[in-house]
Amino acid sequence: MSLLRKVKFINSIQVSLALAISLIVVTIISGMGWLLYDATDKVVADNSSEMTGKIIKQVNYDIEYYLKAVETTIDSIKYSYVIANYFEDDSQENKDEVIKYLNSLLVNREDIINIALIRETGEIVTNNTWGVVKDDTDFTEEYYYTEAIKTDQMYVSSSHVQNIISGQYKWVVSCASAYKTGEKSEVKGVILVDLNYSLIEDMVSRIAIGEKGYIFIVDELGQMVYHPKRELIYSGLRTESIDELITSKEEVVRDEVDGETVDYIVAISNFSNWRVVGKVFVDDINVYQETLQKIFISMIFTALVIAVSLSVILAGTILGPVKRLLSGIYTFQSGQLDVEVQVESENELGLLTSAFNRMTKRIKALVDENKKSERSKRKSELDALQAQINPHFLYNTLDSIVWMGEAGKSKEVVKMTSALAKLFRISISKGEEYITIKQEIEHIESYLAIQYMRYGNRLKYKISVDERLLDIKIIKILLQPIVENAIYHGIKQLPGEGLIQIRVTKETDETMNKSYLHIEVEDNGMGMNQETIEKLLKGGISPKSKGGVGVYNVDQRIKLYYGDEYGLDIQTEMFEGTTVIFKLPITQGGSNEKI
Repeated sequence: MSLLRKVKFINSIQVSLALAISLIVVTIISGMGWLLYDATDKVVADNSSEMTGKIIKQVNYDIEYYLKAVETTIDSIKYSYVIANYFEDDSQENKDEVIKYLNSLLVNREDIINIALIRETGEIVTNNTWGVVKDDTDFTEEYYYTEAIKTDQMYVSSSHVQNIISGQYKWVVSCASAYKTGEKSEVKGVILVDLNYSLIEDMVSRIAIGEKGYIFIVDELGQMVYHPKRELIYSGLRTESIDELITSKEEVVRDEVDGETVDYIVAISNFSNWRVVGKVFVDDINVYQETLQKIFISMIFTALVIAVSLSVILAGTILGPVKRLLSGIYTFQSGQLDVEVQVESENELGLLTSAFNRMTKRIKALVDENKKSERSKRKSELDALQAQINPHFLYNTLDSIVWMGEAGKSKEVVKMTSALAKLFRISISKGEEYITIKQEIEHIESYLAIQYMRYGNRLKYKISVDERLLDIKIIKILLQPIVENAIYHGIKQLPGEGLIQIRVTKETDETMNKSYLHIEVEDNGMGMNQETIEKLLKGGISPKSKGGVGVYNVDQRIKLYYGDEYGLDIQTEMFEGTTVIFKLPITQGGSNEKI
């Protein structure tokens, strides 16, 4: 059974692509549709609010303009000599002149119900000659009188039933202004103009805001100036959010009224401090919402159909290269590392296939390189073993033992034989790769003891070890090849006494910020030139030349086990001796794998 047949249909790429493409297309279309729907809804709402705001501001401007015209009328009354004479002398003759003058002002003025002059003594004269002035009212106690004398500006009241002429119940808005004379501007009375409420009603009621919206007016104290449902307001059957409208500094105040969202759009008159309020029902401006929802659902359905169709086509196009790539992966998984999948396009799948081919080649190269490295490592280990049991060294030592035996030097024979036994015992070390520094020092001491008995006073040695480092483990038999090289290529050629010094210390690498083992093998031999040093460290010395191969193998073994940052460094000058420096990591143990 092929690998592709093992894949369940529900987990296939075709189904995944269909779902992914469908999800992407539907998400994009849904997002665009929602943004379009939301944007359209907001534009309609903003335009409606903006248009309503302009209407409210226009109504406020018209009312303000009209009230300023009324103020101009009152100012003209103040400057009339007829009015001045009356406030100086309230004789009947002056009263008649006032009535005549006031009536002349009201010709073709249906917007004004009454004009009255109220003296500070409470006397009143009006233009209304056919009505009877209320005689049980102290007009100086009325709020329009008390408010007017407090300021130099015209006072504008809320709507109320006029209270000057007895028997008349017309709704009016009172405009009052104090009449002052003299240098000290002493208040002599108040000029009152009752405006016809129906005029304001006509200005406002003809403006519609949606199907349910309307405009109403309140003064700065929250008292109703105009409302299209005035009877319901005064009877308590209808309420408005007056407190919020008075205290809020925003032009638009949103509220919930009987479960419906309502926007109150407010325009404040700087002249009268009235607030012209447009009550907008949000549902009125969402008349296109249902249509937009239907369009939105249709777009989603259409997008789903297109997405499924596209996914089937695209899956067939994409799945072919994917199958070939999957087959190549399965072949590679079976162990055939040299597999290569044909690249048929330069798209993402082609790049993926190329990357797979490069990866297989790289893995194969790494496997080959690892095999080569392992072979090199084993070869180094064999070379190290060969260096441990140098036939020439063994022959020479045995010859020395035989010679000393024949000469009757039994003590020397025992000493040399013991040193040789100890040397081989540590070299074998039960097949372990790592030994302690203490064991390595014992090994090199045995080797030097044998060489000392052979060379006599021509060879001396000193070993200095930091006792705190004796238990540190390193790969075994590192010092012997280097010391052997020092004897045969350095000291042996000296005409006088040779000296080998071994020092083991702990140093700190400032750049790496860590400690390492520092081992020096120093001799006072013939030294060498730089070219020879480079050949030693690069393996350029012929295997027939004893010692040189050992130095190279030691350096390579250190790098194989510990990394390229560790190894050997050689410092020397011709005829001045040589110092071989070991740099090793400080570890408390090794793998101790069997050789």
